[in-house]
Formats: sequence, C-alpha cells, structure tokens
Amino acid sequence: MYFSSRWKGTSGLFVSRFAGERYAEPVALDAPVRASGSEAMPFVAPDGRYLLFQRNYDIHVSFLATDGTWLPPMSLPPPVNTPDVEVCPVVSPDGRYLFFMRSGRVYWVDAAVIEDLRPGPNR
Repeated sequence: MYFSSRWKGTSGLFVSRFAGERYAEPVALDAPVRASGSEAMPFVAPDGRYLLFQRNYDIHVSFLATDGTWLPPMSLPPPVNTPDVEVCPVVSPDGRYLFFMRSGRVYWVDAAVIEDLRPGPNR
C-alpha cells in the first residue's frame, strides 16, 4: 500500500507491504522519488512497474528498475502537465487511460504518455 503522509517527522510517500496477516511498518520512499517531501497522491500501476504521484502540483512518474529500486522521476509532458495545477493521477483498470485533475476539473489522456517515458528496451 502506497500513501502520502507526514509521519514520524517525515513527509512524502510511504509504502507498507502486506506481510502474513497484517501490513508491515510503513517505510518512507527515499531519493530519487522523495526530493522535497512535497510528494503526494501516489498511484501504483497494477503490475507495480511504475509509480505516479504529484510533486509541486505536477504529475510525475518513476519506473521500477530491475533491481527493485525506483528510477529518478520524470514530469509528464503536455497535455498532462501545464502551468496550471495537476493532481490526483489514476490509470483506468484496463491501463488505457490516465485520469487526473486540473484546477478542480477531471481530464483524461491516453496512458501511452506514461509508457512513452519508460527508459530502455522494455518499453
């Protein structure tokens, strides 16, 4: 479970993994995902291969490396991020559409905008 919080003196994104019969103690995501502690509103792909989140009112993506660490986040390009405020990224269950909010209104784009940023040959 990924979530944003201010917990035990740390702000930003956390993960708590299900272990046995309950969730383990949450662990803060560190660099490169955590840059300022302003990261919030995480969404993890159903297959766990990428993490979307809001940072400084723009939507960012970090891809999971083969060693299990998160790669440096990238800001999504227009038409997702603009000079306005973009928050609340969510991908449809079929993985085809990215939904987000901009200045209080809901928008959607083809989720290919995420995969187009994936590094390496496994795009």
